[in-house]
Amino acid sequence: MSAFTSRKYAHEIAATNEKLSELPAGLRPIAAAKAKNMNMAVGELVAAIRQAERGKLSQKAARETVEAVAEAIHPLLLRKRYSAESAVGPTLQRRLAVKRIRAVLEVYRKNYRTPAVGHGDEVVKLTDQPAAVGVSQSQHLDWNFYAKSYGKPATITDTTIVAPKQWLTRVQKRGLAVLDGMMTLDAAILEGAPEGVELYAAKWIAQSRGYSVDVLTGVIAKAGEVAFHADDMQNALVGLRRKIKAAKWSATLKTAHLTEIFGRLTDAQIDAHRLSVADARAVGACEYGIKSWCAACSLDYAAGSVSLREGWAAYRARPQPEARAALLYALRKIRGAIAA
Repeated sequence: MSAFTSRKYAHEIAATNEKLSELPAGLRPIAAAKAKNMNMAVGELVAAIRQAERGKLSQKAARETVEAVAEAIHPLLLRKRYSAESAVGPTLQRRLAVKRIRAVLEVYRKNYRTPAVGHGDEVVKLTDQPAAVGVSQSQHLDWNFYAKSYGKPATITDTTIVAPKQWLTRVQKRGLAVLDGMMTLDAAILEGAPEGVELYAAKWIAQSRGYSVDVLTGVIAKAGEVAFHADDMQNALVGLRRKIKAAKWSATLKTAHLTEIFGRLTDAQIDAHRLSVADARAVGACEYGIKSWCAACSLDYAAGSVSLREGWAAYRARPQPEARAALLYALRKIRGAIAA
């Protein structure tokens, strides 16, 4: 075999390993077997998937993923130059891909609502195409999930996160993985930032209703630990300045213990006052962050406000710094709650 041919097949083998690394460990041998026998019966394939995954993936999602990977590696097997079983073994490239995928998946699952085991799955795919970065979600009804006597299907929500192959260096190592409670999918440095400020053209994920998420595109301005999301550079810088100014006031109240403050208030005082979107804006929170926090806490952003009691309960469930600052801002309106 010539050096050129060796390099060619080495490239194809690396591509095959990458395809297989996208699958859960239990499905890799099944994909290899399917690639060897493309005429494998659907029933036989589904039975193998069930045995391998024990309900961790929906049958439909697992079958489609296995078939896609099998079709990708099948041409290599036709040449009889590569064994599908060998592709299952560990390689440096596969280990690196697995590390990247796990990092993205860990951040996503930590910051967004995900369905219970068996009711959906989150899959990460890596890309070197910026336009492909994003999140896609699909729902379907699985009538085989519960016993037939139950009479209702299970709603399965599958989520596919497409992240840059260099997500670790482009995003995580720059301290951009999670800002204002939202995961950054991609970020590219922009020139023209004032001294001490970083500007990024970015994509980030905001929580929506239920398990749904939205992917937003815009600009992130960051100075130290303070960040602001906006639709363009000017609004990002204006919002960041406002947020930094509000943060200085908030810093003077870092010792303020919200539990003690609420403990000094009567039920009548708590019920008579509200926490509003305007309070969050006043302390510099960006609109995207406000909407995402409201959705994550099942609060109605469109209503404009909630009772102080509801806001306090939401903060305890999801204690973000911007939410704390907004609560303190609202509490200043109650005489004697905290010093003006």
